[in-house]
Amino acid sequence: SINAEYMGEAALAKQATLRDRLLVMSEGLPRWYGRIGLFALAVHWCGLFQLVFHTFDWNVMEPVTYFLGYTLMMAGILFYTITKREYEFDSVWQVLKERRFQALARKHEFHQHEYEALQTELEWQRRLVATLHPPRHSSL
Repeated sequence: SINAEYMGEAALAKQATLRDRLLVMSEGLPRWYGRIGLFALAVHWCGLFQLVFHTFDWNVMEPVTYFLGYTLMMAGILFYTITKREYEFDSVWQVLKERRFQALARKHEFHQHEYEALQTELEWQRRLVATLHPPRHSSL
């Protein structure tokens, strides 16, 4: 039983190392999406500034900005409908990270449910061993 527990702990340690590595790797792509999104937002702002103050005037551009804002609101509703999360930066980041983790897990053949089952099994074994072999208290 002790040998089986040691083998289970070794397997769990290997799976935990792979899981931690995949979690770190899964943050890379959402970070690039964030940088690209920030760049797109800056270009968008500069474009609107140019159109409002130099090319046209506010009376022409007000409906355009209204439709841009309305489109963003519709994107938020669509995001909530699909993910059941609010359309916030942290929520979008978490969804992108989870999807990237799942893709990496499939690629590296990491199965989250097997990892969690192994954790549960080892915890059960530890409790069993602790129950069968309680620690001895020395009397002074």
